Order: sequence, then structure tokens, then C-alpha cells
Amino acid sequence: LFYLNLGYNLINFIKDGLFFSLKSLQILMLNNNKLEKFTKNTFDGLNTLKELNLSCNKIQTIKIFYFYQLSNLKTLSLNKNQITIIEYGSFRNTKKLVNINLNDNCIFNIEKNFFIDLNILIYLKLDSNKIFYLKDGTFNNLKKLEYLYLNSNKISYLTQGIFSDLISLRYL
Repeated sequence: LFYLNLGYNLINFIKDGLFFSLKSLQILMLNNNKLEKFTKNTFDGLNTLKELNLSCNKIQTIKIFYFYQLSNLKTLSLNKNQITIIEYGSFRNTKKLVNINLNDNCIFNIEKNFFIDLNILIYLKLDSNKIFYLKDGTFNNLKKLEYLYLNSNKISYLTQGIFSDLISLRYL
């Protein structure tokens, strides 16, 4: 199985090991459900997964271990949830990510070096959140980033050099 679409259902929990036998799965659509959280084993066995869509759920916190198993992930959609907290290091093992969509959540703070492990990231969507301040070093090591969406936030102050590492940036 290459593609699995479980979107637009009423799923609120995924049992550990559910996807374990789907060794060749590359695209998993879980959008428009009622998912709130996962365990460290939720995505076990999905080593070949390239795209994960978790948009339009009820996720509030991204724990450090949620995506640890997904080392080949290229696209992650978490838009239109209720995310307020993303634990530092949540994307540490997803070094192949090129597209992260976090728009339309409740994120208010992003730590320095938060995306440092994502050195091939091209698209970062953080629009329509509650971000009020971006620390110097927030976008460190994102030298391949071309598209950064920050519109419709509450940003009131930017430090000098906040975008200096973004040498490939085409759209802000």
C-alpha cells in the first residue's frame, strides 16, 4: 500500500502498531478528524512515509517523540489545529523535511535554533498564529528556505539579523 486516506472521519485515537505492517506506505492522510495526541509508537513501522497530513484535527501540543520514527518524511501538514506548544527537538529526526505547514494554530513562541536540524527545508508556513516575537537565531541554519509565511500573526518586534541566515529566501 502506497497511499492511505483516512481523512474526514471521526478518528480520535490511533492504537500503537496500527500502521506497523504498512512498510511501503508513503502518504498518510489523517486530516479532518478529531485527533488530539499520539504516543511514541503511533507511527511505528512508517519508515518510508514521505507525506503526513494531520491538518484540521484537535492537536494542542507537539511532543518531542511524535515524529521520531519518520526519518524520511518530506511534507508535514499540521495546519488548522489548536497547537500552542511545539517541544524543542520535535523535528530532530525529520531531517529530510522540505515542507512544514503550521499555519492557523495558536503558536505564540518559537525558540532560538528551533528549526536548526531542518537544513533542507524549503517551505515554512507559520501564518495565522499568535506569534508576537521572533528571537534572533529562530531561523538559524535554514539556508535552503525559499518561502516563509509569517503574515496574520501578532509580531510587534523583530531583532536585527533575524533573517540573515535565510540566504535562499524568495518570499516573506
